[in-house]
Amino acid sequence: MIEKEQKFLFTAEIFPEGFERTLILQGYFAKDKGNQCRVRIQRFKDCFKSFLTLKKDIDSGLIERKEYEIEIDNDLAFEIMQDCQCMMIKERRFKDNISIDNYIQHSFLKIVEIEFKDVMEPIPDYCGKNVSKKCKNINYIVAKGMKKLYTNDFMIQYYKNISKWRV
Repeated sequence: MIEKEQKFLFTAEIFPEGFERTLILQGYFAKDKGNQCRVRIQRFKDCFKSFLTLKKDIDSGLIERKEYEIEIDNDLAFEIMQDCQCMMIKERRFKDNISIDNYIQHSFLKIVEIEFKDVMEPIPDYCGKNVSKKCKNINYIVAKGMKKLYTNDFMIQYYKNISKWRV
């Protein structure tokens, strides 16, 4: 599957209505120039879902990547997290092809991702500066910064604790 997306700074004072929410623990098992293997655990209202994702850059003027994602067992996902190079936690609001990520450890940082097929759709008012090129690997950069501060065990336990009340 080809993933095409643009990223923008979120500039509104409050989040728009009508978006669902999930809490994400995302770890990077392997990453090199243009390739990544990550594991993601998502807490929805009534369940956890986990995914293993492989991405490979094929960029044109957009953020364009090959993406392969498979759902995996939650226990296996937590086990893989133990061996990740780095990880981070974010709260995601999502609706249709739009996601708004609020990074828990960096509450000032909010990024809007818009996925599209071939033509970029109208950009919502709450989108500020296009940071697609600068923030292409923002999740990995945030996760690397967290590795300097917290161990994987701490991040996993913290996620389990806040996921009890945050979604």
